[in-house]
This record gives sequence, C-alpha cells and structure tokens, in this order.
Amino acid sequence: MHDRLAPAGLIGQAIVEAGGRTTVLMPHEGYGSCRPHEPVGLPATGRGFDALLILGGAMHAGDDQGFPHFEQLLELIRRFHRHGKPVLGICLGAQLVGRAFSAPVRRQGFLEFGFAPVRLGEAARRDPLLEGLGPEVRVMQWHEDTVALPSGALHLAASEACTNQIFRVGRTTYGFQCHIEVTPDIARSWVRHRAREIAADAPWFFERFEADLDRYMKPAMAFCRTVTRRWLDLCRLEAPDQESVEPVSEFTDPERPGG
Repeated sequence: MHDRLAPAGLIGQAIVEAGGRTTVLMPHEGYGSCRPHEPVGLPATGRGFDALLILGGAMHAGDDQGFPHFEQLLELIRRFHRHGKPVLGICLGAQLVGRAFSAPVRRQGFLEFGFAPVRLGEAARRDPLLEGLGPEVRVMQWHEDTVALPSGALHLAASEACTNQIFRVGRTTYGFQCHIEVTPDIARSWVRHRAREIAADAPWFFERFEADLDRYMKPAMAFCRTVTRRWLDLCRLEAPDQESVEPVSEFTDPERPGG
C-alpha cells in the first residue's frame, strides 16, 4: 500500500470474505497524504504468500530516487510472475507491473478522474478475470500517468483517455489502471483531498460526481467483486512451489494468506 488514502478497499474485503488473509506492507517513508507510520520492508521472496497486490498512490512510478523501494518491488513482481503466483497492480501498481517488464511510464499531460467508461476488448472475452462481463464498464479513474503495454502482454481494455486500462502478462499477472477497488467513502475522500485543485480546473465536477456515484458505483462494485473472486481462483489453481512452502514469519501469520 503506497498511500493511506488508497487502501485495498473492495479487493481487500473480497479477499477476507473468501477466507483469505492479507498482510499490508508500507515500505516507503511517509509521503504526501500518508500519516506517519513505521515503514515495513518488502520480503526478499514470495515464500508464504499466494499472491501480490500492488495499490495506488500519488507518486510517479518512475521516481526511484524518491521511493527507493520501487527497485525491490519490481524484482518481487518478477519473482511472483516467474513462480506463477497471481499479481494484481492497481493504478500506480499497474504502472509498476509494466515497469517490471521494461514498459516505460510517462505523464499523460492531464488528469483522468471520475467514472469513465472502460471498453473491454476482444481478448477480454476469453480472459479468466473478464470473461462475460460485457463490452463496457464505468469505473473510477484517478491518474495523471500511463504505462506502455509490456512486450508480449495481452491488451484487455481501454478508455477514451487511456489506451492501456487493463492488460495481462503471461497467465496470472495483471495491471488495472482503473480503480476497481474504490468504495464510495474512498472515492469521496479523494475528492475532498483534491477539492481545491478540482474547483480550479473543473468546478462542475462536484455535482456530477455525486450523481455518478449513485448511477455507477453499484455496478462498478459488482465488477470488482467478480474480478477479485476470479483472481483468487487463480491462487487456488496454481500448484505450490518452493517459494510457497515455508512462510516468512516476519512478514506473515503462521497460516498462509490468501492474498
């Protein structure tokens, strides 16, 4: 988790509801909206963990100097990927997934925010997470950066403003630029936090945002729960390997986590 304003939200809830356990790590120093906390280091391997979830944040995914844990996180993404353990990157997390496979991250030059339609492509119809979820879903957006499609990755969805909204690398590694994890409370906290900036650029947004919450939040939450359940199914389908046999006690409970 890169920012206390951007927790696991609906994804975390779905993991717990499915009987899984989560271990929340915040390996960076306090930044921006983050309250002071004790930084927690990343594990060197994926032992004891079934999957890796990388959440969003206001930082730039290429800022290795400001956030030196990025380098270790990129290697951890690659380790999970090599061992067939599911990886799910959200927003900043999707950009870091792209970086882990040598895809460049760049500034868009504008902020994409609010509920924007995400069009699911032809490949999504056969994807384990997206199959049968329709041609389009409106999902919360909040990002100024975007990542190129990694070499060999499968493009799954796009919005009008952002080409690479959802992509998959291999069988079990996903990047979601859109914020499928948000609850109404999380979404409103983002608007409050950036209220002055929004008022200067788009004063009309506030009234429309509440209307969009009423109209789009319920189907967006259903989309997230379905995607997360299917992602957890990937965890169950993967056979144990040498990295998942021994838990790493300083990073997890004696019982294996579900995500």
